[in-house]
Amino acid sequence: MKKTLFILLVLVSNILLGQIPRQNDMIAYFPFNGNANDESTNSNNGTILNNGASLTADRFGVANSAYQFSGAAGGGINIGSNINLSGSYTISAYARLDTDGDFTNFRSVLFGHGTTSTNRGLHVVFGPTVGIRYGHYNNDYDVGIKDNASYYTIWRHYVFVYDGSNDSRKVYIDGQEVTSTDTYSNVDYAGTGNFIIGNHPWGSNQRWDGKIDDFIIWDVPLSNSEIAQLYQNSFRNPSKVNTDITNGLLLHLDAGNPSSYSGSGNTWNDLSSSGNNVLSTNKD
Repeated sequence: MKKTLFILLVLVSNILLGQIPRQNDMIAYFPFNGNANDESTNSNNGTILNNGASLTADRFGVANSAYQFSGAAGGGINIGSNINLSGSYTISAYARLDTDGDFTNFRSVLFGHGTTSTNRGLHVVFGPTVGIRYGHYNNDYDVGIKDNASYYTIWRHYVFVYDGSNDSRKVYIDGQEVTSTDTYSNVDYAGTGNFIIGNHPWGSNQRWDGKIDDFIIWDVPLSNSEIAQLYQNSFRNPSKVNTDITNGLLLHLDAGNPSSYSGSGNTWNDLSSSGNNVLSTNKD
């Protein structure tokens, strides 16, 4: 029975993680399941700056599974300086601004990296004159809707792709590429330094005021089909996916979910409907 239960738990976990393409190429993965830890193999764990982010419900209404960014000066989540984006990269996130005013007043920096030198600072900011500005500092690419602030106040899936083989950039919203007549210089991105979710690393009044979830970075450019796959899989509530596996589940323990494990002590709460809470013991 113990072996069967263990295999079932591992199988469910692998199915949910298996919805993400190119896992071997991930630099960082932040599902924000109760914390800002990197759940890739690279340990680029996040540090909350200036009380600028707190846990909140995600797009499915699951508590403590996304971060609310307050727009505080110097706020955001710093994931460190080991994020190497030279060559190519893909950055994916679910996000929503709190109000129309956040878009109108540029309280809308989704993330930033590097420094304030041309092609050495990566930033994405939303606003009425730019739509979505996808910049390699002083080398910007503007795409998206500019005249409808409420478009950005609902949960949407955003993906930003840089292909170093030709220095091209692409933006995807909800699985579809968004194009623009705007132009930019095809020059290598060479930024280094801190990467901050919800703010610029160099400081600004344009930090994010809203929610962000499922933040992922790869060191390769994902293809159109991979991005469509990512959106289709992540759009669905994980609790409603693979019901043929999870129906009849006897035990669901999750170390990353404070509703299951507080982080201390030896009591684990069962997240399935079976009520099989666990008291762990040490055994030599």
